[in-house]
Amino acid sequence: MLQNWFFAFLETLTTELAAERSLCEKLEADKQNFEKQCKELKMALEEMDNDMRTRNRGQIAALEAKLQAATEQYAQMEQERNTANRQIRRMEKKLSDTLMMNEEEKRNIEQLKETADRAIARHRQMRRQIEDLEEEACRERSKCRQLQRSIDDLNEANETLTRENAQLKSLAALARRSGLNRPSTSRFG
Repeated sequence: MLQNWFFAFLETLTTELAAERSLCEKLEADKQNFEKQCKELKMALEEMDNDMRTRNRGQIAALEAKLQAATEQYAQMEQERNTANRQIRRMEKKLSDTLMMNEEEKRNIEQLKETADRAIARHRQMRRQIEDLEEEACRERSKCRQLQRSIDDLNEANETLTRENAQLKSLAALARRSGLNRPSTSRFG
């Protein structure tokens, strides 16, 4: 969006600069034209001065007035040309500043792209690490379930053995009690 604005602004400045240059060239051409007219009028005036005795003073006054008007118009054109030149210099500076800003923006955009690329690469690397850790955690959970089953099996076997042991102890105690009440049949008795 900033680039669109910049290019529109740049195009406007370029158009205005071209218009100012065109005006300056027109003013320069008009200036040369008026200079030529002034020379011609001066030459005509000099000729009239030479023929003053035979010429009408009114014509001389009219030519002098024309010369004065042309001189004033020339001075005005010169002033307009100077103004146009100042405007052109201002526009050129503005254009130069805008181009420098555009270069700075381009550099900033490139830096942001590089930063974004690094962040994306880091994100992908972290995602791979997370996936690896999740796989490892899954394997560990599977091992834990196997160990839990083994523990459950061992607990069950332990309970079974404990019951059997208790039964055997009871039987042994019963056997001892009944053996005390009966004469011993053991060869060691």
